[in-house]
Amino acid sequence: MIYLIVAALAGAFAYAVSRNLFMTAGNAVLGFAITYLGLPVMAINHWDPYFLALVLTAPVAGLSIVLNENRDAKITKISAMALGVSVSFFCAVVLIAFLTSASIFRAGDYAALIGEIDQVDQQALTERLESFDQTQARFVDQGLAENRAEELLGVQTGLASRVSIATPSIQSVDGRLTWIGGLEYTGFKKWSSNGHTPGYYQIDQTNRQNAEMVLEYEMTCIPSAFFSEDLDRLIYEAGYWNIGFTDQTLEVDDSGKPFWVVSLYEHKVGFLGSDAVGVLVVDPVSCEIAEYGLEEAPGWIDRVHPADFLETQLSDWGVYRHGWWNAFWSESEPTMDTTAGEAGEAGLYFVRTKDGEPAWYTGMQSTKADRGTQGYVVADARTKKSTYYAFAGVTEQAVQEAMLGIVAEKEGYSVTYPIPYNINGHLTHVAVLKDATGNPQLYGLASASNRDWKVVGETPREALRAFAAELRDQRYAQNLEGAGDQVVLVGPVKRIGHEIIDGSSTYYMTLSTVDRKAFRVPASINVEVALTNAGDTVEMTAYDTDAHVIEVLSFDNQAITLEKSDGQKAVEAAVKKVRQQQADETTQKRFERQIDGLSIEEKRKLLDTLDQSAPSN
Repeated sequence: MIYLIVAALAGAFAYAVSRNLFMTAGNAVLGFAITYLGLPVMAINHWDPYFLALVLTAPVAGLSIVLNENRDAKITKISAMALGVSVSFFCAVVLIAFLTSASIFRAGDYAALIGEIDQVDQQALTERLESFDQTQARFVDQGLAENRAEELLGVQTGLASRVSIATPSIQSVDGRLTWIGGLEYTGFKKWSSNGHTPGYYQIDQTNRQNAEMVLEYEMTCIPSAFFSEDLDRLIYEAGYWNIGFTDQTLEVDDSGKPFWVVSLYEHKVGFLGSDAVGVLVVDPVSCEIAEYGLEEAPGWIDRVHPADFLETQLSDWGVYRHGWWNAFWSESEPTMDTTAGEAGEAGLYFVRTKDGEPAWYTGMQSTKADRGTQGYVVADARTKKSTYYAFAGVTEQAVQEAMLGIVAEKEGYSVTYPIPYNINGHLTHVAVLKDATGNPQLYGLASASNRDWKVVGETPREALRAFAAELRDQRYAQNLEGAGDQVVLVGPVKRIGHEIIDGSSTYYMTLSTVDRKAFRVPASINVEVALTNAGDTVEMTAYDTDAHVIEVLSFDNQAITLEKSDGQKAVEAAVKKVRQQQADETTQKRFERQIDGLSIEEKRKLLDTLDQSAPSN
C-alpha cells in the first residue's frame, strides 16, 4: 500500500540523517498521515511527490543539524548534505517545471490541447441548439433544485437528522435534463451508526414540483464517508495513486441506478495542461470500480471531460492560438477568453443540443472587453469535439443586468444564469427572475445579439409572446440579424382558437398541409385573422424552425379582401419607412462591431477584396 511505502521511506531517511528513533518514528507517522489524508498524485509531472519529498526531508534534516551540532559532527555533516540535496533537488524541479510548462515556451501546445476547433457562422449555432419549448426549458437552476431537495428531505421522517443534501448536477434522464444529487452523511457519528445513505434525489429542470427522493439504494461509498469508504480514498487505494482523478459526479443509468462518474486525467504540457484520459464508474452500493477509455464510456454517461478542464483549454486556445508573442506583446490578432459561467460550472454551462448531445457551452469575449462576445463555443461533453460560432453579441452577465433593469423597482431580485435556446431561428437567452427569498417570480427572454431586446413575463408563455412581438418590432421579421430562414405556407385552416391576455388577442391555428405544428398569429399582424374560420385557405410567412409552436410574421386570408383607406396606407408606409431606418441602423452597428473585432491584417484583406469587387471607372 502506498501509505506504508511513503512511511517506510520517510522513516528510513530520518534514521539515516539523525540516528534518532523518535525522529524516525515521527517522520514515518508524518509521511503516512500526509499520504493518507492528502492522497497525493504520485506522477512524475505532478507537484505532489516533490512537495511531499521536501516536507519529509528538509525539516527532519534541519532538526537533526540543530540537535547534533555539538554532539556528533559526522551526523551533522550528513544532515547538512541531506538538507542541501533536498532543497537543491526541489529547486531543480521548479526550474524544470518552468521550462516545460511556461506558456512562453509552450503556447502552441496549450492552444492545441482542446483539439481542432471547427469555426462556422452564427446561424449554425442557432440551428444546433434546442428550440425553446416551455414544457422542457430550464426554469430550475442549481439553487432552486437544492431548495426543493431540502423541502423533500424535510418531509421524510427521521431522514433529515441522518443525511444532508449534496450539490446536484444536471444531466439527461429519459430524454429530459434533470438535476441529480446524492444524500451525504452529516458527520462521523452518522456514518458510524448508519453505514450507508438511502439513495439520491432528482429535480426536473422545468418544474421543480416534479421531484422525488429515490430511497432504494444503500449507498456506502460516497464523498462524506470515512476511511476506505470515502469515495476518493476508495479510488486511490484501488491503484489510482499515480494518476489524477477529478469531477466526481453522481449520474444515473437508463434504469435509474446511481453511479459515481470520475474523470481520469494527466498533465499534457509539462506540469500543467490537465486533460482527461479515461473515466471511472464507481458503484456506490457495492463499491466496485470499472475503468473505461474515452471512447468506451457507457452511453448514459454525460460528463467525460470536466467543465473546468475545457474552460482552461478554451481560454488557452483563445489567448495563444496566434502565439505567445501576439498574446502579450504585439496583439496583431485578437485574443479571446471565456465568459464566466454559472456557479459550480467554471466558465461553461451544461446544455443539450437539438440532437440530444450533452455539451458544454460558453461565450468567448475579447480579453480587452467585458461587455460583448466575439462568438460562442459548443463542446461535446463526451468527446470534447468543439465548434466556434462567430457571433458579435452580449455576454451572459450583460443579459442578467438587462433583465434586472426591467424590475429595478423590486429590491433583492436576482436572475438565474441564462440558458441559450433557438426561438424562431434567433439565438435567445432564457432565465428566471427570483425574489429576495429565492422564489421564482418572473421569466425573462433576451436576445443574444442586442441587450436592449429583452422582456419578462409572469409565465413562460407570456414572456414568449412578448419576445416574439419585440422581435417583430425590431425588424427581425426581415431576417436582418441572422434569424432563421423564412418559408411561405399555404393551406386550409384545420383548427383555430384564440386567447386574450392584457387586452391583446392572439390566434393559434393548425394547417391541413403541415403536420404536428401550430402557428401563433397576433391579431395586430392582420385583422383578417379575427375573421378566419376553419376551412379558409390562408397564406403565412414564418420561420423555418423545428419548434412546436411557430411565430407567424405575415398573414393573409385568401378568402377575404379588405379595402385599405388612404390614411391607413399612409400610416403603413410611414411605419415601413421607420422600420427600414431601424434596420439600416442595426446593420450599420453590426458591421461596426464586426470590423472592430478584425485584426489589422484582416482589415487589409477586406479592403483588398472590396477594391477588387468595386466597378472600374
